[in-house]
Amino acid sequence: MTIILIWAVVYPVTNYALLSPPSLILLMFAFATLLATIGEAYWNRVEVTPEAYFVILTGCLGVLVAAVVARGLFPDGFRLKSTTKGISAIKKIADIPDRGWYALCLFVVIAAALNIWEMVSMSQAAGFSSTNIMEIAQWARGNITTLLTSGSEDTESYSALSSALTKIITFCGYAAVIGLSAKIKCKKRRRTDYYSVICLLVLSSAFSLLKGGRDTIAHYVVAFVIVLFAFYIIDSKNRNKTSLQFVKICAIALLITLPLFYFALELVGRLRSVPLLDYISFYLGGGIPSLSYALEHPPVADSMAFPGERTFTQLFALINKIGFDIPVDTYAGAFIKLGNHSSNIYTCFYRYYYDFGFVGVFLFSSLSTLVFCACFQAVEKNPSMPVKIFALYVCSYAADAVREEFIFSRLLSASLLWAIIASLIIGGILMYTKVNAGFQLTRKKDRPHSC
Repeated sequence: MTIILIWAVVYPVTNYALLSPPSLILLMFAFATLLATIGEAYWNRVEVTPEAYFVILTGCLGVLVAAVVARGLFPDGFRLKSTTKGISAIKKIADIPDRGWYALCLFVVIAAALNIWEMVSMSQAAGFSSTNIMEIAQWARGNITTLLTSGSEDTESYSALSSALTKIITFCGYAAVIGLSAKIKCKKRRRTDYYSVICLLVLSSAFSLLKGGRDTIAHYVVAFVIVLFAFYIIDSKNRNKTSLQFVKICAIALLITLPLFYFALELVGRLRSVPLLDYISFYLGGGIPSLSYALEHPPVADSMAFPGERTFTQLFALINKIGFDIPVDTYAGAFIKLGNHSSNIYTCFYRYYYDFGFVGVFLFSSLSTLVFCACFQAVEKNPSMPVKIFALYVCSYAADAVREEFIFSRLLSASLLWAIIASLIIGGILMYTKVNAGFQLTRKKDRPHSC
């Protein structure tokens, strides 16, 4: 109830932008609370302690303050009026020639083929023989690391090229989501107008699934809803009505995505050992009970070496790669047991509280929300395709704050540089084909549509 009351204050502050980051974060915490309540019939036996309650309250108040600051800090705050720049950018994306999207499709196929070839070669060298690509992929997920992350020196690694191409494939999915949303917003009438971006999205999703990345596909869904909302809210005459319409879209997305997410367990080599509602209620609702349990019974592995080690885990790991020896643990926290589930998702607030107490929860919750707000503004208004791709990638993780922290503990790492490079490469390819479309846009059937 407290979270809903805070959201009721935040919603008008965002000028009725339902899926703006402050509103989205609070709604996800409210939704997670509902799922945790449902989970009491399955796995949840944890009473939320006063300490956990005040940690969550402090974090949510930090989100509220960030919403107030963002309204005045960014151009037009959350008053996303129909600016010429914003609408023009959407039109340009919608009118990117199909050959640009198909060029990215070809890139994904070639990059995936290289990755699969390395996967098969290393599995055979290790004595694992199988003709089933899903079995090989399952073996690879447990035995092969990537050079872009801090893996063990005792494990096999993909080449730097293959690892970089994998990152770019992931971002191709975000580009496809933006292209699809722009075409929907501009009401492209021919079905063939959508084939190229849908093809790219399917290929990126299929590769992510092969790599075990169900989470990546879930983020594509979240990203699609966010960017579509941003494109529609920009010239909405009744923002509250538009937001209410997106409640239906979000409900449909959840009803479709969550069961698929559950049944995809077998595709990534995992067993469906619990019922659907049990699994979903834990996956999205396990953060708050996990936080409460971890504060009352601190995991043995979580012994603080120095302040900031949890909040800036990947940043310290990156510093260690250039010659330092900071005693930092791995990104993933220690596991605790909740019923028949093991959990190490303690909400984004746990890392802040673990390192800096209530002051840290308030401060870093506000700062991370401001970063999400800046990215939301860039998705909606910035005319640069690379900026939109990168911003959407970051913004999609706002919905994950109820499970884990992203901005300080994951984004501040070597992955940040690769994310920027991937966005620049993909955006560059699309913009090049747009500029060099030549005669294609002179034919009547290829003329730009009005948004």
